[in-house]
Amino acid sequence: MRLAAVLAGLVLLVSPAFAQAPMPRVTTASGPVVGVTADGVSSFKGIPYAASPVGDLRWTPPKPAKAWTADLDAKNFGPACMQRQQSASDGEISEDCLKLSIWAPEKASKAPVIVWLHGGGHANGSSADKYTTGAGFASDGVILVGVNYRLGAFGYFTNPALGKAANFGLMDQIAALQWVKANIAAFGGDPANVTVMGESSGGEDVLALMVSPLAKGLFAHAIAESPGGGWWGPATAEDMRKASDEVAAKAGVTGAVTAKTLRALPAEALAKVPTFGLGLSIDGVTLTESPQAAFAAGHAAPVPLLIGTNSGEGSLLGEDAKPEGVFDNLGPEDIAKLKAIYKKDDHGAARDIFRDGFFAGPVLDIAKAHEKAGQAVYLYRFDFRMSVLRSRRPDAYHGSELPFVFSTLPPQAAAVEDSLMLGALHGCWAAFARTGQPTCQWAPSWGKGTASWMVFDEDLSDRPIGSTEVIDYLRSKLSPAAR
Repeated sequence: MRLAAVLAGLVLLVSPAFAQAPMPRVTTASGPVVGVTADGVSSFKGIPYAASPVGDLRWTPPKPAKAWTADLDAKNFGPACMQRQQSASDGEISEDCLKLSIWAPEKASKAPVIVWLHGGGHANGSSADKYTTGAGFASDGVILVGVNYRLGAFGYFTNPALGKAANFGLMDQIAALQWVKANIAAFGGDPANVTVMGESSGGEDVLALMVSPLAKGLFAHAIAESPGGGWWGPATAEDMRKASDEVAAKAGVTGAVTAKTLRALPAEALAKVPTFGLGLSIDGVTLTESPQAAFAAGHAAPVPLLIGTNSGEGSLLGEDAKPEGVFDNLGPEDIAKLKAIYKKDDHGAARDIFRDGFFAGPVLDIAKAHEKAGQAVYLYRFDFRMSVLRSRRPDAYHGSELPFVFSTLPPQAAAVEDSLMLGALHGCWAAFARTGQPTCQWAPSWGKGTASWMVFDEDLSDRPIGSTEVIDYLRSKLSPAAR
């Protein structure tokens, strides 16, 4: 179905003048919160879902939030979790950051719920990003909960002195899901109809939650947009310990390494250290096997999965990227073969090798494994470029689907085709949150299973996947069996 075919029936709706209702008040298990209602959407921001582990409690599992009795002002976002300052979405960062924000229809009742996990390489980001706020979903009857969780050295550091656990950021997400299960009914949500959704590292976390023994029963559907990790997935505990040792040394640890010396490190010193080497690991507590292995063995949560990638995931590479530098174990003969298949120059081939080896190939395998286990899978590829970017971008960059998913397009994206694509992507995602099926008027042909994928571009159609020659070749070189 071509997008242009619906132009004749398109009616552009103009938002009504801003209208503010009385301040909404909701009582949670921890205490009352007061938010804001405007244009039929009630928002509550910066609600503690757990006590933030700081000081002597740094690198411990999250505990329940301390109760309060007076009304909590929930009109503003809480701070982003500790990260390099220039990366924080709202400018304010703090260790006291385990907070979530809720957007709900003004008179919600048993509404479906999406719990949103932001991306950022497990090193930066927050739920306050202007392109991933939840008013668009709430306007369509879906509650959105955005979660802040520990990042970088604060979220994924590991050392024998601190015990066995390592994935503290993942523990935070589990705590947030537990909070939603216990409290979302008070906001008009249905605790039995929760969808966990994430993009990039957040998408990787969604897959991790689907196989974590600690997250069982906390959600009914899952959406993983551009989940990273490749075929090999989370690091081993030993590899993460080595990466953590490097971070500690750069942050100023000298002499004997004890829990006390580690927790005495200033938060600012830890935040300044680049930590892209830190992330999920198989710690034996939150993760006992990699998502790739768990899906292959049929161990993943038995829930419908909507999963896909963008055509331009290789945008994460620098402009001067060469194929030889993308994956260490691809030799000159491999590069020559791949370039011949892609029919692209060095830079184009590097981008496509990265896209298919780190994103598209592993995603296809995850989807096939989940389908083989008898679960519903909906596979997509996002190829659409915002109208104002088409002269500058050859394909759909990493993360470029987010303004369409959240209905947060910037004003300059005012072309009719942009609005139509927003209706398509946002409509399908909202439908999936309601029912576990992306059945929507914009993509009526989207079939279940992995024989085809819904391609979100100007044609907007469910298409056969076609040849997987490149993916098969990369799998033979990059998968755990090959390594």
